[in-house]
Amino acid sequence: MNGRKIDLSKAMPITVGDWKALGTKGITPERLANAAADVAGTTSYCVYVLQKVDPAVTEADLDVLTFTQLISLLETIGAASRAAQPNVPFSTSYTPAPPDTAGTLGTSSS
Repeated sequence: MNGRKIDLSKAMPITVGDWKALGTKGITPERLANAAADVAGTTSYCVYVLQKVDPAVTEADLDVLTFTQLISLLETIGAASRAAQPNVPFSTSYTPAPPDTAGTLGTSSS
């Protein structure tokens, strides 16, 4: 980017703490779910991740990218995040454990 090479692996993983910090800026996973409709949010997210590696990165650095390049950068960040956690199953759904209706959790049969 602008003559700089940024190793995204050094910014990974994106942690809960990162998402909290992003949330204070109004950036949420839901907002990024439609990145094409939210260029400002996508740009802010990418800048945040890139600044984890190179604090000198600014939004102006990304403003010169084409829309296609910005989306490609977002996809590259996603791929780096998945690569940093190869044993974590990524899913779009979550099924919670059934409730303990028998009241047996934490009890012993002995």
